[in-house]
Amino acid sequence: NKLLTEGFCKNKIHILSCSLPIEMERLYLRNRKERSNKLTLTGTVIVICRLDSYKRVDWLIQSFSDTLAAKRLIILGDGPDRKSLELLGKDLIRKDQEVNFYGQVDESEKRSLLAQADLLVLPSDKSNEAFGIVQLEAMASGIPSLAYNFENSGMHWVSHLECLDWSGDPVDLTKVLQELLTDRALYSQACKESRERYETNFAISIWKKRLNLILKDYPPLHQI
Repeated sequence: NKLLTEGFCKNKIHILSCSLPIEMERLYLRNRKERSNKLTLTGTVIVICRLDSYKRVDWLIQSFSDTLAAKRLIILGDGPDRKSLELLGKDLIRKDQEVNFYGQVDESEKRSLLAQADLLVLPSDKSNEAFGIVQLEAMASGIPSLAYNFENSGMHWVSHLECLDWSGDPVDLTKVLQELLTDRALYSQACKESRERYETNFAISIWKKRLNLILKDYPPLHQI
């Protein structure tokens, strides 16, 4: 809307939806139904991202190793920091923990591994990380998604849950992980709020309605 009012050519504006494509949304909603029948906490945390320095997977590995209830860390993605992160994991994790590096996987395997997790963490510390599609994938599946709160980044806002007393400060991630992985009632509430937040704010049907409201006074734009 701001671009249009400032005089940008409507034919030069391409809109990238802050939502999942309808086909993907259906698959992750199916994940949710399957998970609802077996909500048992296993201490499994997943991160899906490029393994580069600004993604701060090193911070997550540290928090994971410090969390008594955390047992398995699934890391999806590849990048220049993979080797150093593998070494860090070996140095830090306890004997009752494991860190699994899967590298790049296809969409089907990603959905399968996400369904195995209790929580998703998106640990980037850069403000240019304004939004994470993987957060929506987790939330659509009924899986709580955690992200740090940094100025000019919307990631913490995207997956913010009222039931969690967490400001998004990285130093408190261990405490939040421990609470979620040990308090069944809190975890169930977090799953419920994650589902509801996705449906209320990020479902494709909601996104289309809001977009139509913004563009109702303008001719149709190219949409992606």
